[in-house]
Amino acid sequence: MHTDPNHKFIEAWGIMASTWGVTRSESQVYALLLIQNEQMSAEAIMADLHMSRGNVNTILHTLMDFELVFKSHIKGERKEYFRAETNLWLVMEKLVKYYKRRSLDKLVELVAEIQPIQEQNASATHLGKLKGDIEGISSMFGTMLEYLPIMQANFNQAPAAVGGGKVIPINGRRASQG
Repeated sequence: MHTDPNHKFIEAWGIMASTWGVTRSESQVYALLLIQNEQMSAEAIMADLHMSRGNVNTILHTLMDFELVFKSHIKGERKEYFRAETNLWLVMEKLVKYYKRRSLDKLVELVAEIQPIQEQNASATHLGKLKGDIEGISSMFGTMLEYLPIMQANFNQAPAAVGGGKVIPINGRRASQG
């Protein structure tokens, strides 16, 4: 167990994010890049988190698929460097979009495919109800995505005493630029 405040943050982020369906290792790599707030090489990540090269490379590719980590290069160096998306509102939006597309939308398609195959019985009625519930949840995620920018704007304008506070994206960017 590390006593360094940065590593305490990394460990806490890993525990928290694992409840979202992201592996602890993935969330720790993201947290390291987030708290360092600078680009790091895979070798530096490996050394800092005591992970294997294969594990770090796999995690970095997963995080790039999520668009939570971006690859960059330093002029004159052959190494690849990685940096985290630092706007946590945008991170939440990307995770919701990813899980909606990866899970809910695919489940809606699957249920729509098998529903006509079912015989008209109690099972088919139950499947129809499940399909409606899944479509409703998917729609709720879509609505949430539409309202995230409004929620962020309201949060930014709310007084700190009521749980708000100014959220200032690092480097003045809403979205990371590659």
